[in-house]
Amino acid sequence: MMGAEWIWLERWKGVSHTRGIDEGEFADIVALRDRWTLIEEHRDFWYQSLKEESLAETIAYRTLDGREYQGPLWQLVQHMVNHSTYHRGQIVTLLRILGAKTVSTDLVLWDREQEARAAAKS
Repeated sequence: MMGAEWIWLERWKGVSHTRGIDEGEFADIVALRDRWTLIEEHRDFWYQSLKEESLAETIAYRTLDGREYQGPLWQLVQHMVNHSTYHRGQIVTLLRILGAKTVSTDLVLWDREQEARAAAKS
C-alpha cells in the first residue's frame, strides 16, 4: 500500500516511475514506518499546495509496465483512496483469520481522532 501511495503521488506530480519501491531497502518495520511517514508528509504538503481548479486537470501517466493512461486528477485521487481501502480490508480479514486483534479502519473514527489531536494542540 505504501508503494502504491508513493507511485500515485508521483504520477499526480507528473512523474511516472518504471519500478516500485524496493522492499529490500527496509531493514525492519521501523525503517518501513519511517519511509511511509515521509511519503505521508510529502503527500500532505502536495495536497495543501493544490489549487481547487487543479482537480479537473487531466493527468497523463504510465504504469510500471509502460502502458499509458490519463484521467482527471480528482478521479485518480479517488481511485487511490478507494483501492487502498480495499487492501486495508483484506489485511484486516487476514489478521482476523489468524486470530490477531485488529484496529478499526473506519474513516469516521480516524476523522474523530484527527479532530481530537487538532483540538489538543490548540
